[in-house]
Amino acid sequence: MAFGKRIDEPGGSRRSPREHLMSRSVLMTMTDSHTVDLLDLSASGAKLGGCDLPSPGQEVLMLIGRLEAFGTVVWREQDQCGIEFDIGLSGSALSTLQNECRQAARIGGDAAEDWLFGSAR
Repeated sequence: MAFGKRIDEPGGSRRSPREHLMSRSVLMTMTDSHTVDLLDLSASGAKLGGCDLPSPGQEVLMLIGRLEAFGTVVWREQDQCGIEFDIGLSGSALSTLQNECRQAARIGGDAAEDWLFGSAR
């Protein structure tokens, strides 16, 4: 399954419900580290935005808040890519992360980034 890609005809639904979020994250490969924007999140994967993103097929580690998720880049188009997690997020992990992202967005600016990455906790 490719996260973020339709599996049916237009007008259908995707396999995993997604929540549109806007938060900073870190995406690591074996050789690079990228600061990226988390755009969408579901139990099975994430849609990220940024520059110089990894190519499809690359294995990655995504770090956001207290969550670490291993996955594979399944698509990349210009400044966005989709990550499919090796092991899907549990309902409680997904809910916690979504709540943390919402709280960080309410705080706003640099303070949100500090809180999200743990330096303000």
